Amino acid sequence: YFKSTDGHGPSHHDFSIRRLNAHVARLCATKGGALIVDATRRGKRFPDALAKTVPIWACVWNRAIANTRCQRKGDLNETTDSSWDTTLHLPRHVSKNERENIEKRLDEWAARLVECAPEHVSEMERLLKKPMRPLWVC
Repeated sequence: YFKSTDGHGPSHHDFSIRRLNAHVARLCATKGGALIVDATRRGKRFPDALAKTVPIWACVWNRAIANTRCQRKGDLNETTDSSWDTTLHLPRHVSKNERENIEKRLDEWAARLVECAPEHVSEMERLLKKPMRPLWVC
């Protein structure tokens, strides 16, 4: 169950420290992935939770893990592990402006995740063999 009641909307994007959904990240790590289905009853064809919140969530976790790896290696020249995908993957219909607004905050959210939940980031760093990546089936 991926809890998503904040962090998306036309102009509101955030990464919730209260809802890390670490259990979903753990499932991705141990099972090689997870299928997330939106349970919204309203008729929106591509809900913001799937189009934005899940991609933000995956990207922030990936960046937090990459940053932790660089710190552990003691690499002062790199802020992220370049072999680990830290790209924000959004569906094509998300506007360039909205993408840019989200991308401006990703490093801040990743740093906040490492600061507030280092034990979860360390666990995911150990468990995840590949970065999490959202894919959409329409």
